[in-house]
Amino acid sequence: DDDDDDDENMEAEDDVDNTDERFPVTHEVTLQHGSKVVSTIALDTAGARLVTGSYDYEVRFWDFAAMDSGMQSFRMITPHDGHQVQSLQYSITGDMILVATGNAKAKVYDRDGIELLECIKGDQYLADMAMTKGHVSLLHGAAWHPKDREQFLTCSEDGTLRIWTLDDPHRQKQVIKARTKQGRRIPVNSCCFTRDGQYFAGACQDGSIHLWKSKGPYIRPSISQPAAHRNGSETTCLLFGYDCQTLVSRGGDDTMKLWDIRQFKTPVHVAEDLYNLYPTTSCSFSPDEKMIITGTSLKKGESDSTLQFFDRNTFDRVFQIGVENASVVCSLWHPRINQIIVSCSNGEVKVLYNPKYSARGAKLSLANVRRFNPQDVVHINKDIITPYSLPMYRTPRLMPTKRKLAIDRSDPVKSRKPDPPLERGKQGRTSGGGQSLAAYMVKQMAVKKRIDRDDPREVLLKHADAAAADPYWFGPAYAKYVVWLASWC
Repeated sequence: DDDDDDDENMEAEDDVDNTDERFPVTHEVTLQHGSKVVSTIALDTAGARLVTGSYDYEVRFWDFAAMDSGMQSFRMITPHDGHQVQSLQYSITGDMILVATGNAKAKVYDRDGIELLECIKGDQYLADMAMTKGHVSLLHGAAWHPKDREQFLTCSEDGTLRIWTLDDPHRQKQVIKARTKQGRRIPVNSCCFTRDGQYFAGACQDGSIHLWKSKGPYIRPSISQPAAHRNGSETTCLLFGYDCQTLVSRGGDDTMKLWDIRQFKTPVHVAEDLYNLYPTTSCSFSPDEKMIITGTSLKKGESDSTLQFFDRNTFDRVFQIGVENASVVCSLWHPRINQIIVSCSNGEVKVLYNPKYSARGAKLSLANVRRFNPQDVVHINKDIITPYSLPMYRTPRLMPTKRKLAIDRSDPVKSRKPDPPLERGKQGRTSGGGQSLAAYMVKQMAVKKRIDRDDPREVLLKHADAAAADPYWFGPAYAKYVVWLASWC
């Protein structure tokens, strides 16, 4: 009996070790992006840098090697203010980031967050989308070409997919129109390339999925499934496997389906009851592509959402972990560092790893000791009560507001009381003579000379004797006139 118990314990330990090896979820690190939904995430090829985009219109950059245990982002940008971030993706070389927001113009940044280019917006008054130079409505997704680092793909609400080149952001290279069975325009919710770049796929709002050859023609899809998901639901993610024949689609109808594009009429496997509230909910392959992971949204009345692991061959749910008080939006299992990045609806980004089977990534940040930053120290000014201190160091007692206002009112400086009129001149100002210097001088002259009290005739006759004795001013002026008058008479 003891031997049987020992065998059972050994088998249980082996199962635990096997689970830890298959699912790197034993440890967790939380990155705080903000308070709103983190709608998209992306890791570079080496797994050294992470970018996160949110409904708060911001994109944050995280460097695992440079971060300390405080887990703070080193840069934050706002691609388009007032527009939610829909998609982020690193280029195949890891030196550029493609950003798609609720705006019609996609942007490309370098790995440090410096803007490199911005695509042009098309003329929204043109009915034919092939004649416009760019998208005319909000973007839903974007993807880099896996072989050509100069090309990328965008999809939009205007019902088109467009291929762009870095050399000419002022006009797209190709326009691909998505149509319904009746030939009507339909918004494209998601897009992606195959791993070899031979095909690209687009998921439309009517539930259909279409595939075109990268080299054309683009008039009609090369492969099409008109009823991949429920009509009217948003297909939130498309993902190709390394064999370029397997396609995984995450639908807004609470399902995830596995397709073989060689037999595209029916799905190979279907997983149901995957509650989905967000239009950017994603899925991801494991490094060996034996499993597929995706997240669920938080239902009303529940406290936990889940990150679920499915076996690729059978689509059985082999493992799941809970996330408290938040929905799982995006999930990414990086093949190099063997770590799982999960974005949540509460603004958090969780990094799941196993110290034994995971490499670099968040482990580098945890190994760095948190550096002291003087700005982190908060100084709080509080009153220190010292009843026996000197008067100069005592804190003044608080008095009622009404009394304090009355004291301030009596202070001419605090109440800003204007200067009263002066009885005598002082400090360059005049008193009793008006408000200006001219009024003061006129009044002084009138008072001293008493002009208004003297008879004008008497004032003029005072100068009669002086004028007769010295006729300098009046004599020469009237001499000729007097002589002429005498001779005429």
